[in-house]
Amino acid sequence: MRRPESESDLSALDNVLVTRMDVLDSDSIQRSIEEGSARFGRIDALVNNAATLSPLAAVADSEPADWRRHFDVNVLGPYYLMRMATPHLRRTAGRIVNVSSGAANRSL
Repeated sequence: MRRPESESDLSALDNVLVTRMDVLDSDSIQRSIEEGSARFGRIDALVNNAATLSPLAAVADSEPADWRRHFDVNVLGPYYLMRMATPHLRRTAGRIVNVSSGAANRSL
């Protein structure tokens, strides 16, 4: 979670670990996986839910850097997480849930 200090409901649960993670920072991902594994002894599931909205400007009027960030967070972020969590998930026959948005259906 990018801002765990702003989250209170999940943090109050005994069986949930809320950590700071940036899906584009491999150290952050590794640290979160290690914290979860240490606290619970195993990892049973990964839920990929981080996302950004596509740039609001028409493609012709938008900046490539905005689209690069959008692609990195929405495509590479889940890939990095799945790649780093897979060894743990294989040991537990764990599951991966990828959450996506219907926003891709809107017209530019």
